[in-house]
Amino acid sequence: MSVAFSSDDSEIIARKVVSVENEKRDKSISVQSMYEIDRCAEWIKSHNFSKVALQFPDNLLSDAMAVALKLGEIISGQVFVLGDTSFGSCCVDEIAAEHVSADAIIHFGHSCLSPTKRLPVLYIFGKQVFDIQDATDYFKKFFFNVKSHVILIYEVMYSYAIDSFVEKLKAYENLIVSQLEIPGEDIKCFNTTENFKPVTINHRYFLIPAESTLNDYKVFYIGSRSITLTNFMLSLNNSLFYSYNPVQKLARVETLDVNKHLKRRYYYIEKAKDANIIGILVGTIGVSKYMTIIKHLKELIKQAGKKSYTLVIGKLNNEKLANFPEIEVFVNVACIESSLVESREFFQSIITPYELEIALNQAREWTGDYIADFSELLPGAASYVPLIQNTEIETDVSLVTGKIRHVGLLTTNDMEEDSNSLISRDEMTISNLHSKAAGEFLAQRSWQGLEQRLGETPISEVEQGQKGIASKYEDEGS
Repeated sequence: MSVAFSSDDSEIIARKVVSVENEKRDKSISVQSMYEIDRCAEWIKSHNFSKVALQFPDNLLSDAMAVALKLGEIISGQVFVLGDTSFGSCCVDEIAAEHVSADAIIHFGHSCLSPTKRLPVLYIFGKQVFDIQDATDYFKKFFFNVKSHVILIYEVMYSYAIDSFVEKLKAYENLIVSQLEIPGEDIKCFNTTENFKPVTINHRYFLIPAESTLNDYKVFYIGSRSITLTNFMLSLNNSLFYSYNPVQKLARVETLDVNKHLKRRYYYIEKAKDANIIGILVGTIGVSKYMTIIKHLKELIKQAGKKSYTLVIGKLNNEKLANFPEIEVFVNVACIESSLVESREFFQSIITPYELEIALNQAREWTGDYIADFSELLPGAASYVPLIQNTEIETDVSLVTGKIRHVGLLTTNDMEEDSNSLISRDEMTISNLHSKAAGEFLAQRSWQGLEQRLGETPISEVEQGQKGIASKYEDEGS
């Protein structure tokens, strides 16, 4: 067997560091057990894969070589370690795997469970230490009434212990255990009678009584305070959340001010309504249907009488987005754990596809519900709302600027000045300043970079540079 590493140093240096202490392998858990080496080898053999990419997040890279070597002792094919991803490590990096002509990918560590479309994928979530008895004691302390209506949600690295945990809670007859919606795997249903109805939220599957709603339940979450928890609290914003952190062995009642958070997101929605130019950020090229949602967003923006630009810039940072000052709002097309960006760190607001739908799709109303998965907005999904083919211009007042704005495509007649109008048409029509093609518009920017002066700059001779390191070169004195 052979082992190869693929990583982009510049991306690692530029990355904003985020604590992921709950994902680090505990020394009490062996590499063999943590990464399910035997299961990986059996999967590779059963499908006759000859080249397999092993994708690790940065915090688990220290175990990558050990995993590759152990697999190499069992299989005869090639193993490539992918140490960094083009976007988020929670997503399967099919592009990097295709660079080494891999037949399949084994994704290790935390996953957003977003479906892929190119290569077969095996998910190995890992096994973090989980004190089942301690978690059980906290659960019973929060829910002393065994008839309490509770939904159990957990981070993927604790899935191996959930059955044992639930076994200790058999007395709770109204406990609903969520299941991971793993791409390519069937969901085992505990009860498929007509008295229950299926519900899927953020790639978690529930079966709840037909006469009940999710608002009737409290939520017990196993895991750390992360974007995963935030997404569930936004999606189930009428439910009270309790969490248990197995790493710290602490439990708490979650106090995220959901209403305040939703109000801030609604402010960004209003900014999108005001914007004339919207940038579509391609935050994933591996999640299934990402091209479909981009096409849908382009049509949505066009029908609203606005202009869009599609940008592929990899991992987001303020420096990259600041290169596009003409773009007033960005919409981030990414997985459920990467699409929500707190825009206070950026000059422009960054919204999700769902938030853009609320802003520009006149048929969709703001209800307080929150959808993190963009696939739910597409035709055939439960939350799909078709666009209204409205040829009339709708006018309202911006809640941000207080000025008059309207949504819809302008006709020639709409753009003609009426000298008898009591209201200035400049305040009522969308500016036609940026109606040209994208290339021509960007070419008219006041600053386009350093002037090339082709053929005017004299060619200088190659000279010997300095030797040493920046703190002290060889020709410098002591």
